[in-house]
Amino acid sequence: MLTLQDLTFYEVMKQYDRYRNMYTTAT
Repeated sequence: MLTLQDLTFYEVMKQYDRYRNMYTTAT
């Protein structure tokens, strides 16, 4: 079972991945 901390980390990683993709596409 995921803890709240794990879930938050997972959400942050998803956001990071999306922004990284946007950054890579922009440049």
